[in-house]
Amino acid sequence: MMVKRTHEEITSILMETLQKSRYGLTIADVVRETGISRNTVGKYLTILCTLGQVEMHIVGPAQVYNLSNRIPITKVWLEKVPFPYVLISAEGRIRDLNNKLCELFTIERKN
Repeated sequence: MMVKRTHEEITSILMETLQKSRYGLTIADVVRETGISRNTVGKYLTILCTLGQVEMHIVGPAQVYNLSNRIPITKVWLEKVPFPYVLISAEGRIRDLNNKLCELFTIERKN
């Protein structure tokens, strides 16, 4: 019988499993240790990489995943940084800026 897990439970299990690993794990390693399906593990690891919580490195023919040492950049975190910032899209458009930047250049922040 398959156990139905929530998104939060799966994420927590994967993060804990990666945290226990010293050198990282492949998808097959994670599947073996958690019992979660290969497709689900692959999907969640891709999402966690996109969010900056997990990093993937190519080692020979294998993709090895481990927890990221970076601080994930989120809008909430960026609003709390004590220095001005601006986020630029790949197309060169301003995606966001904080109040510190607006104060520095005496500009009005618009949506």
